[in-house]
Amino acid sequence: MATPTPTIYFEPVLPFGGDCENILSSTDAAPIVGADPATSIASADIDWRYPIETAGGIFCTWVGDDEHLEVVALPTESVPVELQQTYASADCDVKYDWSECALARTIGDVWVLASFLEGMEAPPVPREELDAVLDIAASRAAAFASPEAVTRVGDTWDLPECGDLASGLELQTILGNAEIYEGLGTEGPGSPDKRIAVSTGAMRECGWTTLEAPFAQLAVIIEPNAAWSFEAQRSRNPSTEPVDVLGAGTAFRNLDGYSYEQDLLVTDSVNILQIGLSPSGDDVAVAAIALRLLASSD
Repeated sequence: MATPTPTIYFEPVLPFGGDCENILSSTDAAPIVGADPATSIASADIDWRYPIETAGGIFCTWVGDDEHLEVVALPTESVPVELQQTYASADCDVKYDWSECALARTIGDVWVLASFLEGMEAPPVPREELDAVLDIAASRAAAFASPEAVTRVGDTWDLPECGDLASGLELQTILGNAEIYEGLGTEGPGSPDKRIAVSTGAMRECGWTTLEAPFAQLAVIIEPNAAWSFEAQRSRNPSTEPVDVLGAGTAFRNLDGYSYEQDLLVTDSVNILQIGLSPSGDDVAVAAIALRLLASSD
């Protein structure tokens, strides 16, 4: 018998048909979060939506007067063992200036994580509420196609270590001769959607900042296999212009400073690269160097 040819997914197949309402309807969510069913509308339009979708997942939020509920659903095979273990038991954990109460469950080939965002002090674990959310999701998951991440291909980038990328970029040339530290000056572990995207290997954010005035900063975001979402990511910013970047298939500059993306959005037709350079400088040259480094590592 001939070995079947594996299916290559150039776009993800999302769990629950890619619709948050299929996980938890507004009517279901309203009493859980304390909202009017007419206004408790599920949203998947989070900052790091597209890397999570590249991994075959969906991240949904419901916000009411009482609670802020988040649910992420991913193909089980996309979830690292460490992440599964972290959320295997219901618990509340202080992250920085907020806390999260969370529990995950594997439902067939879908891993579903439910979490409530709380204040700075961790409350008692809301086990019944978490179980209620997951029970509803479990009752519906089988009605939809199995989720699939975008398939890795020969030109899919491997995620580099930020230190290795820094060496190749020659940061002193880009940011000047001031002392440079790795990081973007942000505090805390980052938003849940970003942490999930990073944990699944769907993205990596590297950043460097100078410690002396005039302060300068470089951010590099790498999204392997994300080219399927390039136009959707570009359209999040209402004002863009095309630019030429050596080694890129297509590139656009963000003209309005909107926070969803960095200043430069670039694709090689398989992957996505974002570059943010402040104060403004030759980010096109930085993108060209980064593209060369990433292409040589895949």
